[in-house]
Amino acid sequence: MEGILQSRELLHGIRELIREEFKNEGLLKEPWRFRKIDEVLSPTKVKCFVDGSDTSIVISCNPDVLFRKNDEVWIVNTARDNKSRFVLCKRF
Repeated sequence: MEGILQSRELLHGIRELIREEFKNEGLLKEPWRFRKIDEVLSPTKVKCFVDGSDTSIVISCNPDVLFRKNDEVWIVNTARDNKSRFVLCKRF
């Protein structure tokens, strides 16, 4: 019985280590975020508040959608990093 408990503890420790490494590398982040538009700059650029920031950032957006200030939109991290955000569509 003691060997089984030690095996479970070891397995739990390995899982936690892997989860922490994945988290540190940003691999557990969801690719989709729901936010509001702060400002429309052009048909291909908008400004949104993301990740709890007090200042909005410029993000590329879908030119086939007419976005307006305060529209609720879906932002996708196309390469699972914060530098590749794209506003795909409105949330209805």
